Amino acid sequence: MRYEAVKHYSIEEVDDIMFSGDENMIKLLPLSICEYNDDFDFAQNFCLGLLDTDNNDEIHANAALGLSYLVRRFRRFDKAIMSRLQKELEENKAFHERVEYSIDDINTFMNW
Repeated sequence: MRYEAVKHYSIEEVDDIMFSGDENMIKLLPLSICEYNDDFDFAQNFCLGLLDTDNNDEIHANAALGLSYLVRRFRRFDKAIMSRLQKELEENKAFHERVEYSIDDINTFMNW
């Protein structure tokens, strides 16, 4: 993944992108939502929803990364979700390192 500033998407734009099915755009949504949206529950649930879909591995990895963004911003996280991230770590071979970094960040910022 090439680093670039993530655009701030409105909820309407998020809905449009999800409806479009454009995976190149969808993969950026968890990063945008978790960086800019102030509704912790919405952002967390959005990422968890992406993890529970049949989306590609990069979308899953970015959903995990988005969760780590949330932890940095809000300093809160349900430890029970870590089992879902651990499962993603085991299954996501293509973006294993990104998921691993996300878990490490969450552990660091939560002091676990």
